Amino acid sequence: MDSPGGHSITSRQHTRQLFTQPFERRALFWHPLESLGDSMASRRRSSARKSQSQSDRDADATTASSGTLAKGVSASPEIAFRMCKKIAQLTKVIYYLNTKIEDHNVEIQSQAEAYEDEINDVIKDGQSQLERLVRKQEECEHRLIAQEEFIKVESFAFHSNAGNSTKLLWEKIGEKDAQLEELSKEKVALQEFIEESNRDREVLESTFQQKINGMSRSLEVLGEAEANRDVQEASHQERLEGTVRDHKKAIEDIRRQAAIDIEEVRAEYSKKIKSMNDERARSDETMKESLAVARKKVYSRYRIGMKYCDPLIEDDARVAECKLQQLQEELDKQKQESQAAYENLEKRMTQAYEEESAKVAQLKETVAAMEVDVEMYGLRAQAVIVGAEIKRIELKMKLRLEEFDAVSSLLTSTTTILSLREKELEAAVDRQNTAEYNCAEMKLELELLSDEHKSLKASHSETLEQLKAVKAELENNVSDLESAVETIRMLTNQVDLAQKRQDDLRELCEAKDKQLYAQIEKMEAANEKAAHDLRVALANLKEELEAAHRQHLAQELQKLGAVHEEILNDRDKRITALQHQLQEEVKNFQKKLREELEPIMREKADLQFHIENLLEEKSMLDSSLRITQANLEEKIVEIAEYLGQIQTQSVTIRDLEVDKADLFQKMVHVDEQVRGELLEKFEREKERLIDAMEMKASVTLGVLRDELNNHWSKELSVALVAKEGEYQSQRRKLEEEHAAAIEALNKELEKKDIGLATMQYEKNAALTQIQYLTQAHAAQMQSVMAEGKKTLEEKRQSWEAEAQARDTQLKVQSTIALASLEKKHQAAREEMEVNQKKQLDELRNFHNMSGLAAKKEAETQRLNEINKLKAQHEEEIAKLMEDHKNEMEAETEAANGRHAEEISNISEAYEHTIKVKEDRISELLHEVEIYVAKEKALDIRVHECEYDIEQLKDQIKSKNEDIARIKNEAAQDLKDLESDLLEQQKDDIDRLNEEHLEESQRMLRDFENAQAFLKKQIANHIKSIEDAEVRYINREPRAVDLQRIEELEEDIKRRKRKIAQLMVTPLVERL
Repeated sequence: MDSPGGHSITSRQHTRQLFTQPFERRALFWHPLESLGDSMASRRRSSARKSQSQSDRDADATTASSGTLAKGVSASPEIAFRMCKKIAQLTKVIYYLNTKIEDHNVEIQSQAEAYEDEINDVIKDGQSQLERLVRKQEECEHRLIAQEEFIKVESFAFHSNAGNSTKLLWEKIGEKDAQLEELSKEKVALQEFIEESNRDREVLESTFQQKINGMSRSLEVLGEAEANRDVQEASHQERLEGTVRDHKKAIEDIRRQAAIDIEEVRAEYSKKIKSMNDERARSDETMKESLAVARKKVYSRYRIGMKYCDPLIEDDARVAECKLQQLQEELDKQKQESQAAYENLEKRMTQAYEEESAKVAQLKETVAAMEVDVEMYGLRAQAVIVGAEIKRIELKMKLRLEEFDAVSSLLTSTTTILSLREKELEAAVDRQNTAEYNCAEMKLELELLSDEHKSLKASHSETLEQLKAVKAELENNVSDLESAVETIRMLTNQVDLAQKRQDDLRELCEAKDKQLYAQIEKMEAANEKAAHDLRVALANLKEELEAAHRQHLAQELQKLGAVHEEILNDRDKRITALQHQLQEEVKNFQKKLREELEPIMREKADLQFHIENLLEEKSMLDSSLRITQANLEEKIVEIAEYLGQIQTQSVTIRDLEVDKADLFQKMVHVDEQVRGELLEKFEREKERLIDAMEMKASVTLGVLRDELNNHWSKELSVALVAKEGEYQSQRRKLEEEHAAAIEALNKELEKKDIGLATMQYEKNAALTQIQYLTQAHAAQMQSVMAEGKKTLEEKRQSWEAEAQARDTQLKVQSTIALASLEKKHQAAREEMEVNQKKQLDELRNFHNMSGLAAKKEAETQRLNEINKLKAQHEEEIAKLMEDHKNEMEAETEAANGRHAEEISNISEAYEHTIKVKEDRISELLHEVEIYVAKEKALDIRVHECEYDIEQLKDQIKSKNEDIARIKNEAAQDLKDLESDLLEQQKDDIDRLNEEHLEESQRMLRDFENAQAFLKKQIANHIKSIEDAEVRYINREPRAVDLQRIEELEEDIKRRKRKIAQLMVTPLVERL
């Protein structure tokens, strides 16, 4: 008995390895049969070996016992040998039967462990899916929190930028309201997604519970099959029929009562739901009608009061607010009534659940009482039946609980719908208030814009008049400047004459030097032969004359340079003074133009800033739209994942069907092999069975079977109770966590509503501040414009006085400069005449000295030469004087021409600057006209935009309605598709379970029929063995019999070898 135990351990390990494989690769019911077939074959081989060893030992024992028989009984040794051989064969049969019973028990244990492992795997899968759903719920909550933070940030940025402009503020407010509506819609969609995820979780729980129930049912079926196998006597069934009928009647009564209670609860709940839906529809219709009437009134009053403020709008708004408050009170009442109905339903369902649990407890007590009275065998079968009924009742209770959960989920959905309707009403009230406030603000803004437009027109006309006055003043200044230019021309002419004279003097001196050098050379050439002394004297005189002449020329040049520098300095000073004046005038004019252009540039910068803000807001809206698109895509991906899961489940179902068919074929093959083996073994060993051994074997088998069945049923009941307790505890925890999460979400929503109310109050306060600041800004602008006009008039008067003073100063300076120049010119002329007389005297003295020195040698020649020289000198002096005069006149004319050119260039440059400024003034005037035209165009564009905004609002409303309708239709279609798919999946699963159960029952019936056939064959073999034994006892053994026995033994060995080969070949093929 040691080897079967060890082998059972290995078979358990093998089955555990098989059942630890993935769920998709396992079969549902008969998968472990392959391993069991292999284990049975290996056991048979080991049992055959051990039986051979045991037979050898028995043969030894028989030899020993044959001696004793020979001593005590007068029997031949051949008979003793045969008897011992028979005894050994009988011990083989007994050992085979024991090993078969152990194999059967091992199979049962392995199947129970396999089903337990599958149940654990199913529970783990369910827990993992529940955790995934919880993670999705947390992700949705994080998204909601992130979107709410985004809304807060945008609202804060909106309040911080509230001081830019009123139009942009209202546009931003409208856009933010649209964004808030979109976010609220997204929030509702996310809540719906959370509800759908909760529903999916409930569906998964129900599916996993159904799977667990199916497994438990399959275990029950196995237990019933074993009970049916063990039931061999009809007397036990007759005893238990009465008790079974009684229990069936009690169970049918319980079922009827439970069905009646369920129908009553369902009828009451359907009536209440219908009444609540009717009331909700009525309230929704009344609310919609009231809102439509209020909107029409506000819209008509807004159309009528666009030009003039209508005080009736405020009265209508107050009336609408009162109506909305009444509607909110009615909604609160409906909420309270729905909550009361929900509490009553909860109480009734709990009472029904307690009553049915009490009935179940009573049934369990009756079952315990019956177990005391009835026998163990019948009691076990009855307990199985009653346990099945109890589990069915528990399943009904679970279904009732699921219906109760569905009712609670519907009630929670109704409460969420009511809360959403309340929020929509609040949003409508807020929109109505904002629309009324927007109307008033737009009217004030239009009035302010009209006032500003008028003030800008007046300022433009004033600037045009100022520009005309400045132009006239510039023309006067130009005439004054022309007179000053003429005086400057006169002065420059005089300066040029002085320069010409100076140049003439320089040229005369140079010509005189040249002539003197020529004369001296001639005299030296003529007098070289006369005397060396005269040469020395003439050389000395020459050096002295050159030095004196150089000194005189340097002095004259210095004087003329000083005079020329003074004239140039005076001219430069006057020119710089005029340039400074012109620059100051240009700077003043540029300042005025800048002061006039600054408001225009500011307006331009403000417009650009507004455009940039609009572009930024557009980009923000684009980003928010992208985020919403990403969320929609994620939802679509999740739906696709769900569809993929459904497809994978359908594929797994198909694979399971294929595996089931394969397993069925394998079972048929194994059944045929087992039947063949059993038939062959019973045919071989039918002559060696004994009644006593069979009785002992049957007793031991019954005891062992009873013990194993009791132990197995107890363990199964304990495990099922523990699993049910764990499942209920987990479900309660999940319900509590879900309720806590819903309460937290409701609290957060209430907090956010309060925050939105505070933000709206702050927005209204900021708008009032903006109105006050705009009024103060307009007053400041008017005061600044008045001050600017005064300063401009004062500056114009001061500039005119300064221009007159400068004109008088220029005239006086020009007269003084002319007088000083004339005096300097006369002094220069006198000095030039004195210098010329001195030079002539010196030359005369020189000639006299030279004549006295040369009297002795050549008086006659010298006198003639002197006369010639005098005549030549006089002629040369006359020529020099004439040339000097001509050069002076030419120089004066050139200087006058240069001076005239310079003055003309300066005047042209000044005229060019004046033309440039006039062109700039004309350009500015043209720009002013363009700005005026742009303002008119912008006014027209503003009116067009207002009209377009109204049309776009209407279009947005219609499109929002279409979008909401499309979303509702899409959600309904998705729900319908999901429900259809779930129903189809449930139908397929139920159908497959039914087919599986039918096939398993059919296979069990076939197995029972085969077992009955085997029992019949065993009985026939027993009778034939008895007959053979009687005949064997009554006759003596023969050699033929011994030979026949040896042949049979050889035949048995040969067939065992064939069987071993046949059992090994399929294992090799599988490997």
